[in-house]
Amino acid sequence: MRLRKDPTPAPTHRETGSRRKLSARERLGLTLASTAAVTGMVVPLASSGGDHVAPSSATSSSSTTLTPPAHPGYVAPTGSRPPLDTHPQPTSPATVTPEPTQPQEPTRPAKPPKPPLTNHITHRMHPKVTQVAPGIVQGVVPNGSMVAIDLKVAGTRIEVVGPQHAGELPGTMREHIKNAKVVANGEMFHFGADHPQALDPTTNMLGVLGYARSNGKDWPKGEAINPPGGNYLEFGKWGVRVVTKDRKPDPKAVDVMGVHDIVWQDGKSVAGKLGHSTFIEGKFGRTIFAVNEDGSRLYIWVNNANHGMTVPEAAQAAVNMAHAMKLPAVKWAFNEDGGGSSSVSTSKGLEDTLGRPLVSAIAFLFNLKAHHAGTHFNWSEPVEKGVEPVGHRPGPQ
Repeated sequence: MRLRKDPTPAPTHRETGSRRKLSARERLGLTLASTAAVTGMVVPLASSGGDHVAPSSATSSSSTTLTPPAHPGYVAPTGSRPPLDTHPQPTSPATVTPEPTQPQEPTRPAKPPKPPLTNHITHRMHPKVTQVAPGIVQGVVPNGSMVAIDLKVAGTRIEVVGPQHAGELPGTMREHIKNAKVVANGEMFHFGADHPQALDPTTNMLGVLGYARSNGKDWPKGEAINPPGGNYLEFGKWGVRVVTKDRKPDPKAVDVMGVHDIVWQDGKSVAGKLGHSTFIEGKFGRTIFAVNEDGSRLYIWVNNANHGMTVPEAAQAAVNMAHAMKLPAVKWAFNEDGGGSSSVSTSKGLEDTLGRPLVSAIAFLFNLKAHHAGTHFNWSEPVEKGVEPVGHRPGPQ
C-alpha cells in the first residue's frame, strides 16, 4: 500500500475529554503515531471509530504495515521488521588502549662459525706414506720424516719412555717397550758431570729438562731437572693437552713431557720471535713436535744432522709434511732436542738416527686386543676386562 502524509495528529481521550477506556487497537495506534512522529513516517491505521484515520480499501483492518522512506544504499531485510532508525549516525571507532609491553633484552648477533684452521704452506712435499698400525702412519721424504698418531683410533696410546731406558738407542727402546710401534727422541737434557760433553757440571746424573712423568709416575729428582714451569704436554684420556703456563702437571695426566721453544701457534709461524743465535739459525738436526687443534693427534718431524735445518725451516717443514700427508692442520709446534739426538725408529723399517743414545724419548703404542674391543687405551681409566694392559717387557740382563 502507499503511505500518505497526515499532518493532523490523532486526538487522544484527554484532548476530546472522553473518559472512555481506549481499546487495544487505539492504544496501538497511539504507539505507532508516536513512532511516526519520531521517525518522520506516516502510519495510517484502521480503526472502528473516529475520523482521525483515513481507511484505505487496500488496507486490511487486522494488520499494520511500516514502510521506511527510501534512501540511497538502504536494503530492507527480507522477512523481518526493518530497523526503526533508518539513518544511523556514524560512530567513531572504539579507542583500544595497548597493553604495556615488557622491555626486551637486545638480542645478541649470532657469532659467525669459526673458520677451519689452515696453515701456510711454502712448498709441496711428496712423501712415501706407510701405515705402521691402525691410527699410526709414517711419511718419508729425502731430507726428513714424520710419524703421526691418531688418538681417536681405539687401541692407540702415547707413552713417555721411562728413565729405566735412558741411554738406549731408539730402536732398542722400541724393542723393549711392549706394544711400541714408534720411538722418537724428546726433550733436551743435561749430561752427567763426568761426560765429555757435560753441560751442567753440578750434577752427576743424566737429567731431562722440565717435567717428566711415565705411566703415572713422576721421574725421580735429578733424572728430571725441573726448572719448574716452562712448556710441556700432558697425555691423558683427553688426548694431548698443551700447557704453556707455570703450573704443575694435572694429577690425572698419565704421561708428561716437556717441550722447548714454541715455533708455531694458532696456525702461524712464531719461530722468528726466538731471536738470532747459532742455536736457532744453525743448520742442525731438528725434532719438531706438532699438535692439531683438538689435541687428538701428535706429529713428530725429524731431520738428522745430515740434512741440517734452522729452527724456522724445520717448523715449516713439519707443517708442509703434515699437509702433504693429508693430516689435520697444525695448531701448536715445539722445537725439541736436536743435533745428534734427532732420531726416530718404527716397526716398519724407518731408522733415522746418528747412533746417539737417548735420555728423553716418546713412544707411540698400539694394542690389537684393545683395538678390537673398541677400548681407548689405558689412560686414567682401567682397561676393560680381557684387554692386555700396557706394560714393559724386561730389558736385557
